[in-house]
Amino acid sequence: MTAASNSRLKRGLVGVSIAALACAAAVTWYAAKGEAASAKPDVPEAKLVKAVTVKPAPQADSRLAIGEIRPQRESDLGFRLSGKLVQRMAAVGQMVRKGEVLARIEDQDYRNRLRSAEADVAAAQAVLVEARAAEARLGALLAKASRRAPAMMRR
Repeated sequence: MTAASNSRLKRGLVGVSIAALACAAAVTWYAAKGEAASAKPDVPEAKLVKAVTVKPAPQADSRLAIGEIRPQRESDLGFRLSGKLVQRMAAVGQMVRKGEVLARIEDQDYRNRLRSAEADVAAAQAVLVEARAAEARLGALLAKASRRAPAMMRR
């Protein structure tokens, strides 16, 4: 081996050694950076945010729905009278007692029916008066006829 080839070999070994040291330094630096990044800092990191003031604004509601609105609970109740409700004495959910007036209905239809029934009674009474008068008249005529009958038979 000659001195020139020894010097080339030494330079190659020095180059490989420097490259190995550079790789080892890079791996050590990368590992140290990862550990530093995973460690939690004592001061919280400040983040920039955009603040916006919200103001209520009317929006046109263009939703349209077709359907049927039904209550959740229904009670089948029957009423003896029908009519328009004109006054409600009890509030929804209020406790009530037996016999207590809960509501009033419009009574004009029932008043009209009462007047009609009273007129029918008056007409029936008038018919009764006429029938009694007719009976009395016919009774009187029959009595007269019975008195005349024997006289007519004698002739």
